[in-house]
Amino acid sequence: MQKYHSRLRQSVKHKLQTWFDQHQPVPKDEVELFLHALAAKARTVSLHCVGSDAVHCLKKVQNDTKQTWPVAELKQLLQPIISFAFSEQPALDQGQSGLEVAASHDDQVVLIADEDTSLLVDLKDYLTENKGYHVLVASSVKKALATFYDLKPDCLVTQIELKDELGHNLLTHLKPYLDNALIPTVVMSEDNSKQMRIRAYELGADDFLPKPVDREELAVRLERHLTKKKQLSSLLLTDELTGVYNRRFLQEAFRRLLAEHKRQKQPLCMVVLDVDHFKMVNDTYGHVMGDKVLQGLAQYLQEETRAYDVVARLGGEEFALLLPRTKLAGAMSLMNRILRGLSQKKFEHAGRNISLTFSAGVVEVDVNNESLAYWLEVCDQALYEAKQQGRARVVSVQNTRQEKNKQIKIAVVDDDPVMRTIVVDLLKKIERPNNFTLLIEGFEDGLTFLQSGWADKGDYHIVFLDGIMPKMDGLEVLYQLKKSQPGKRIMVIMLTGRKGAADIQRALELGADDYLTKPFKPIEILSRAKQIIQRVTE
Repeated sequence: MQKYHSRLRQSVKHKLQTWFDQHQPVPKDEVELFLHALAAKARTVSLHCVGSDAVHCLKKVQNDTKQTWPVAELKQLLQPIISFAFSEQPALDQGQSGLEVAASHDDQVVLIADEDTSLLVDLKDYLTENKGYHVLVASSVKKALATFYDLKPDCLVTQIELKDELGHNLLTHLKPYLDNALIPTVVMSEDNSKQMRIRAYELGADDFLPKPVDREELAVRLERHLTKKKQLSSLLLTDELTGVYNRRFLQEAFRRLLAEHKRQKQPLCMVVLDVDHFKMVNDTYGHVMGDKVLQGLAQYLQEETRAYDVVARLGGEEFALLLPRTKLAGAMSLMNRILRGLSQKKFEHAGRNISLTFSAGVVEVDVNNESLAYWLEVCDQALYEAKQQGRARVVSVQNTRQEKNKQIKIAVVDDDPVMRTIVVDLLKKIERPNNFTLLIEGFEDGLTFLQSGWADKGDYHIVFLDGIMPKMDGLEVLYQLKKSQPGKRIMVIMLTGRKGAADIQRALELGADDYLTKPFKPIEILSRAKQIIQRVTE
């Protein structure tokens, strides 16, 4: 932390020296901007006394009528800041370091969807600051759906009147998924009539709150719903969407079958398969059709395997099979037969038909390594080879080569070198997920970031974007990024000192996925990045 204090001191010292050396009055808005930024940065690195001094000075400037500040008066005003900047003594941390504070519900994601952006800001701030939830907000059905399917929230809070351009509300779109998933849904409405409450429950709501929403009551209800969700999830061994086994059951089944394999010397094979071009299915036919496809595939796999075979969903469009008493040649023959049958099968939904293929990796397990994770990784290598060879094929482990890790790219775009360094250094502490490479890079301004071609390569992209920067405003950077990368899912978290609902609304409309209001603790940045990485790679 001390190195950040030193860098902040040098940054402030350089700014003050520039003003003092030019011997010209400094515009009021420039002084305000400096003090506002200093207050946020000082608190972020736990220099709360410096932050308080900056706020005190800022209030004096805002209450003063003059539009420029002579250097002599500026020196008098900024005396506490000058003492900090030109002192050679190490700055002392005030209070608990942001790097050491963890949120109480940091692992739980709540999505709130409502047209009223002032309500979104109010609920997000309250639930984040007082309860420690990771809160995502959306002001349109389109944005809510994209966030819901990409980041898989643990709970949904939505305005029942939130509708798309065709007049369908959000719950209508999500009902097929909510009927199968354990995602508690709280509906809000200004209409507290019996008919409206019944309508909400018919659409899949688990709870109903009339507007204006009491924040404390909402927090209590969320706590209750999320606690029950955790308890139920720990008891269930099947995937909520497809009905096949989940990863938790796969772990137990693997241990049991491996022990049987050792005891009886019976062969055991494992398969990992991935639906080809599944993103195209979602983009072309919608997420409801995507869910129907996964459900149909899961049913087909169960029908085509034996009663004692294990079919499990690993997540997304990826499935795993355990085939006891089966040698490699038999497993390859089975999977090729299933692939041929699947390619001829039609999945129907809402009058539309679609055919599928998959890529699969197969391995025969031996007793030299007892880790399920190890064998899943071996299968993943074969699966990667199948995709490299053109997809729609089954590859055994003997034909594989080492998989090239997928890339998760994280960019920090902030003109302040102190804040940029803090965030980049913190993100470098994130543990790399299996089969993924983390590439973390800082950019000094939005124009440099856009011209770098950063988004052209990589499998997943996350951007922490400062809202106010020289050369190009953060909102303009957001607009240009989304415009230049149509169809590419880039998660953008705005770092903003703007409290106005209009600015946040504009950011959300332009495609921002989340925002953090300065001053924020560094641990909040780390939490956001970890949550996104976990949910896009699970």
